[in-house]
Amino acid sequence: MTTVIKGRLRRSNDPPGYWLGDEFRPGFGDDPTLPDGFRRRIATWARAAGNLSDAQRDFLARQPDVTTSDAQRHARELAGPQASPMWDFLSEKERGLVLHPASHLRLANASYPISIGQLVTLTGSTENQLRHWHELGLLRARRTRGGHRKFYANAALRAFFLRSQMPQSYITVLRDVQSFKGGPFLAGLATILQEQADDFDPSDRDLFTHTANDLERLSLAFARRSGALSASSFQHISSDDWASLNETPKPSRRATASRRASAR
Repeated sequence: MTTVIKGRLRRSNDPPGYWLGDEFRPGFGDDPTLPDGFRRRIATWARAAGNLSDAQRDFLARQPDVTTSDAQRHARELAGPQASPMWDFLSEKERGLVLHPASHLRLANASYPISIGQLVTLTGSTENQLRHWHELGLLRARRTRGGHRKFYANAALRAFFLRSQMPQSYITVLRDVQSFKGGPFLAGLATILQEQADDFDPSDRDLFTHTANDLERLSLAFARRSGALSASSFQHISSDDWASLNETPKPSRRATASRRASAR
């Protein structure tokens, strides 16, 4: 049982041992009643002194048991692959492999970044598929000085998703969206969502309607970015919406007030 220890832990070279508060303990033997942090420091001193015990060697080989709060865990998930909308479409096994590639039977001790060969083994995709998706911009990789691709967890997530959930026709659409050529697709999707909204409950209907409106505006932004439409094609858009298409992050207070006044 671990006890609560008060006092500073200090090493002594002559004589060999350590001070725990006002108490001196000769040697660097393991004491299971001490906190893990103290035990780990004492074990490293024993290793440096050349008298590391088998129990201390096993203890150092273990990963530290760090208690993570709910807030820390949530922040870690937001910063990791769990934040992607693709995450919900993966199986439990696939999620585990994304987070812990070394859990794969053929990838012992693997950790990110991993090579393209390791990503092939991890996800079951072919090397040609991974290279193709990377060239389309659907997989991100870091290049080494020698020109080799190195992939992180987000690439593993996307490879699983593309392999199991996306037929080639969908991947072609993603390619167009990635290169800002997906305006017509987004416009078509917006139209379908608007037509389907009436088939759902009021709460979901609002979600469909708002999403369809956002997709419509986004399709016009894509079209303008790619030069597919001229300025005359945007005449039905309000001045405020036109400003947002020109990458204005938020409407100004004056524009917001104007819209509210016109809605009264």
